Amino acid sequence: MVKKILVLLLAAGLLCTPLWIISLHADEGEEVIQKHSLDVYSGAARMYSTDRNQLLSKDPLAKVQKFYEANKKSGDRIEPYKTEEEQGFRLTYYRTIKGKEQSVLELQCTERKPNSDLHPALGELKAQAMMGKHPEAEYNMLEVQYKNLNMAYYRFVDDGQGRTTSEGEQIYRKAYKQAHDRNKPQVSASEQSQGQAKSQVLKNQMQALKVKGDYAGMMKLAQQSPQSPRQTTAGAAAMDAMSHDTWELWVTCLKDLKAAAFWSKLQYSDGVLPSQK
Repeated sequence: MVKKILVLLLAAGLLCTPLWIISLHADEGEEVIQKHSLDVYSGAARMYSTDRNQLLSKDPLAKVQKFYEANKKSGDRIEPYKTEEEQGFRLTYYRTIKGKEQSVLELQCTERKPNSDLHPALGELKAQAMMGKHPEAEYNMLEVQYKNLNMAYYRFVDDGQGRTTSEGEQIYRKAYKQAHDRNKPQVSASEQSQGQAKSQVLKNQMQALKVKGDYAGMMKLAQQSPQSPRQTTAGAAAMDAMSHDTWELWVTCLKDLKAAAFWSKLQYSDGVLPSQK
């Protein structure tokens, strides 16, 4: 009955209730909290072309948070949020209905937590510095400049084969292919068959050392291998990588990665962004 009276009053123009504050549940006649309408953060880009709610910004998290603190509406609260790999804030609308506090999430904004990991592109440059191809001081300057790349977000783009991939991964893989595939050793089928088992063992050992950043250990392992490094695919690839100067290639890769990087991720709840025309 109450609902029918309200509908009649609304139809007659005698009652005006802001739609962003409350609505009536169709079945139970109880007030249900509604999300506020939010503007899209200026300059943000879609992380996925098909998802308008998940966006990326080149601004740092602190700047995004400052904007929403200045523009929050009545009942909005900004609360800290974190996971094992990310940290940030949530914008949540709270309202007390019939003596009970209700809330609805409107926006979650995050950045990646700082850590000691370095981008693999820096690892490639570090290896060349350790081999004396370039001054260590030159590498150290690049590490300071690009050490935070592991905290970056990237858009997902078409990989040219009907799939999507991170733009950052795409940039890195392109440089990796240029640096290593052009010097890929050529071996016969019989040589591949005979050395397959030993090659896999050496490859695994090399990979483990590379993950640790132990490039000196990689060189030592290659030199001490019972087989000549040129007799195994893994050994040949490792020695080829170490014997060619790809410094400028990887410096360019780092520049491209930084240019494509975003530093904040914004996840809007369904229904809070204005409808697209």
